[in-house]
Amino acid sequence: MEQTELLWALLDAGLKGNGLEWIDGIKKLNLHSVDWSKRHVADGYTVLVQCVNILLRDPSVERALFPIIQKLIGHGASVSQKCATGEWGFSTDGVTDKIT
Repeated sequence: MEQTELLWALLDAGLKGNGLEWIDGIKKLNLHSVDWSKRHVADGYTVLVQCVNILLRDPSVERALFPIIQKLIGHGASVSQKCATGEWGFSTDGVTDKIT
């Protein structure tokens, strides 16, 4: 599995609330070979938007996730890259706020 696919698989594991093992997996990746232009295949999210999504769903990962976000940005993840759909939503109790 290439590094980009592996990164997305690890982020998906984090979104499902699978403890912190996925963060350890990201720490072991060769981030120099990640294709940062790739977006989530199902949702069109960018890597950083997926990290924020994980953080909003599970605030307990904050201390472990912030250094990962900094590492991802340092290796090329863009804070200005747009999601494929141009928007991102987060739903709690049936209320959806959209960021465009």
